[in-house]
Amino acid sequence: MYYTINNNVSANLSTNINSAINWLSINTPLTFAIKSSSNSNFVKFNASTENNSLIGMTGGEQLINLTSDASVSTAIHEILHACGIHHEMGRNDRDNYVTINTSNIYPNKMHNFNKVGVLASVDVGLFDSRSIMMYPSKTSDATFAKNINQNIITANNSNVVISPSWYPTTTDLLAINMLYGNEKPYLDYTVTYNRTYDDPQSGSYDNEVICKFTFYTDQAKTIPYIKGYPVPVVIEYYYEKIVNRFPEVARTFEKSVLIPAGENSFYLYGNDNVDRQWGDIHFLDKLIYQPKYPSTHYR
Repeated sequence: MYYTINNNVSANLSTNINSAINWLSINTPLTFAIKSSSNSNFVKFNASTENNSLIGMTGGEQLINLTSDASVSTAIHEILHACGIHHEMGRNDRDNYVTINTSNIYPNKMHNFNKVGVLASVDVGLFDSRSIMMYPSKTSDATFAKNINQNIITANNSNVVISPSWYPTTTDLLAINMLYGNEKPYLDYTVTYNRTYDDPQSGSYDNEVICKFTFYTDQAKTIPYIKGYPVPVVIEYYYEKIVNRFPEVARTFEKSVLIPAGENSFYLYGNDNVDRQWGDIHFLDKLIYQPKYPSTHYR
């Protein structure tokens, strides 16, 4: 992304803009360079009375407006808009998690809460109420909310905690990586069972389950896939539980994980514990991490 900073931007705001650019440069595949005379498409950071940015590249000079007190987090939020990232509450599945309190939002601000639509966007990962692209439950901006003491967004259940992060979450990084850095490395997946308890007489046992995910650039899996920034991938985990001989749960869940910067692998630890009585499984507790296929993140 080529950029320039307008002359009306204060020294403090300029520092925050540069900090935002630096964070994104280190932690994502996004790259930034100061605009030169040969760059016709670029963003201009501009001091304004509002924080806003158009979604995606529009061509030519494109403003990223920031207020004088805009934080590093706000600058990142608006930069990501320019990169094509929408608001989290604009996801197509958002009604399953939150309710937009339209009666407390001024009509000229409602566009910030519109669903983007399946033809214009892709929902990446699971809904993330901590996303940097999420709005808080309440706002102190009286030009935004009719009553700043009332919610503009309400969680639909206690499992949804609306608390926007200061920096991009793993889900945010998934979206960025999908747009700008997803090279689909090749995955080598291994599972090791480490027996920590064994009762041959009853057949009961406890296992530590070591799940290793290793990524390579080539199909032969000889060249490690290593980046200077953390690379997010989506895996899944299988959880099963039996108590007093009655199955309680057996489900597969989705999970976002980061391949650490400078590394090509990570470990996740599960368990496989069985207690047998009179030959029957009296108690079972199993947790195993595994690849999620089909995957848009690896092969």
